[in-house]
Amino acid sequence: MSFIVKKTEYHNLPTDFWNNVIYYEYFISHSGFVDIEPHITMWTKDGGVYYINVHELRDDRFDRIIPFFETMADKKKIENGDSYYYDWERVPSGWKYYYKSSYHCFIPNDIYESFIKRIEIAEKEYSGEKDIFIVREILWKETLKQVYQTIIGVDINESVKTYIQLNEKIHVYDEPYAGEAIYIDRITDDDVKKLKQAFAWDIEYTTRFEGLYNLIRIVFYFDTDKTLCMKYEFQRDLSNYMDENEFMSKFMDVFDCNLGNREAGYGFENAIHGFTSFHVKDDPLKTYWIKDDIYQSHYDTVIEPFMNYSGNTRFLRSPLCPCRENKKGYIS
Repeated sequence: MSFIVKKTEYHNLPTDFWNNVIYYEYFISHSGFVDIEPHITMWTKDGGVYYINVHELRDDRFDRIIPFFETMADKKKIENGDSYYYDWERVPSGWKYYYKSSYHCFIPNDIYESFIKRIEIAEKEYSGEKDIFIVREILWKETLKQVYQTIIGVDINESVKTYIQLNEKIHVYDEPYAGEAIYIDRITDDDVKKLKQAFAWDIEYTTRFEGLYNLIRIVFYFDTDKTLCMKYEFQRDLSNYMDENEFMSKFMDVFDCNLGNREAGYGFENAIHGFTSFHVKDDPLKTYWIKDDIYQSHYDTVIEPFMNYSGNTRFLRSPLCPCRENKKGYIS
């Protein structure tokens, strides 16, 4: 089902917004073949549908911004750096928890009881395992919407969804599996011009002396264009193999910058003209080159918190958030 996407910013939500939410849904898939980002969907009393991309949070902790989830976040587990710290049995009073194939759902008591009864009745009407599977795994959401309409008179309109954008990351356009490779030895003047227009460069470089795999990987993110990626593995006999020193020499020549030398070692601390370089706290292998104006406008909300993060750095994510919604005229 396709739907139209509207945008609003988190800080522009009405002060009573959370009081009007009548359904929460947390989707997260652990399959590498599912390219849907973890997200929170909310239905409101007026039939509106809203969603938040969890990866827009610097630490993925949506309990920080959605009051409903505060009681379910185990503070001790968070302090210990546990990767999974939500306890769904601690759901707020008056609500029920319902799980269905990667969907963690939270439903008011009266709605939940009627919903479960309808599912049970529908299952009894079918005898075959295939039909029962369809009721349980495919039709459950439509059944739930019908219950909301019957009990409280709310007609959920999923043809239009409002994307709530957060300000904890720099939003760049990206679509999984849609990026293109670019090579330093085949680069054209037009390519160079385009790369200098990127919002941000995500640079991962490991040297021979760190006991890690010697490689360079640079992802170029744009506002509305698909990503480009430059990757060289300096220890493999691949079709695009290039010696590390040859790569660095070509790179410095093409972009007119200084990355150091073989004797003293290479580094990306000095960004090219028009960009500012910075590191995320406790992640020395990653360097980010951000457009100067983007760096300045996002310093307080994104850059400074990532450089001086006060929480458990185990939860810290990239300061860049790939958003399909950045594409002009985006319709899912």
